[in-house]
Amino acid sequence: MLALGCKEMFNKMPHQKAVSIKHELLEHYGKNCFYRYWRKEKVINAEAQKYISSVFRKNGITIEPVYDEYREEYQWQLEYTK
Repeated sequence: MLALGCKEMFNKMPHQKAVSIKHELLEHYGKNCFYRYWRKEKVINAEAQKYISSVFRKNGITIEPVYDEYREEYQWQLEYTK
């Protein structure tokens, strides 16, 4: 399951925790990638969702992140053989 947008998840936690988590995610993903996630311009794949969950737990947030939207799509990986 792919996720889109992460604005709402920060509204459901104490402000200080939200600032701390957002800062850590900005450092990990970089400003460009993080804000593309934020504005729903880039899907948040399963690997990124796991990382975000781990940042929540590390900062004492026991609830799982809830993203703005979800969609089911295939993520194709091309394999080249010679």
